[in-house]
Amino acid sequence: MTFLPIFSSMLITIGISALFKKKKEKLKFNKPVVIIDPFETLLKYKFSLLNLRYIFYRRKYTEEFLFNMGYLYDLVFITDNSLINNKLYTFLDPLGVVKYKFYTSNKKKEIKNILDYNEGIVLSNKDNEKTLNIGNYSNGNLLDVVDFFSSIKLMNVNMIKTIESYKNKDFFKSWNFVQNRIFDMRNMLSFKKYRDIKKQSYIDKINTYKENKQNILNES
Repeated sequence: MTFLPIFSSMLITIGISALFKKKKEKLKFNKPVVIIDPFETLLKYKFSLLNLRYIFYRRKYTEEFLFNMGYLYDLVFITDNSLINNKLYTFLDPLGVVKYKFYTSNKKKEIKNILDYNEGIVLSNKDNEKTLNIGNYSNGNLLDVVDFFSSIKLMNVNMIKTIESYKNKDFFKSWNFVQNRIFDMRNMLSFKKYRDIKKQSYIDKINTYKENKQNILNES
């Protein structure tokens, strides 16, 4: 599993707010917004007594997820976890796809301020208003989430009503169940399988990201 060691210090704990906090009136969006607290959905971490530092792990396909989502939506990282820092954000988002990244002591208020004036939702591991619950770090494939949001954009359906239909459900099981049924209905006379088409789709997403990542890093 990919990991990144981050040394825990008073600078991280006390000084982080000045590094990331942005006034909400300066936030400008051209697309619907997806708000993410990386500590809830994309990261897992533990403290190593041996090295006296935190070890961070990315959820599988985090980079590919952010890259593909960034074409469709304006992404915002908001966290109230004081362990956040620039090195950790680069670890999560090496290509800088996420439009805004900041720390706040009142996450609930800042999220409300954004969603009151912009079309968008929250990606979380909890069932809250205007929130799609994708479970904890180890639960499910993030590329399923890309397909879900791609279908919302393609079909031009109401984002809030759509995510509300997944409330109090396992998102990944529910989404794949529905997609499997739709695929079978449309391909009754075909030998193709939903899992095979899905697998190839994910391979394409991963390869596209790898190709673009290398090109972008070479140009920077």
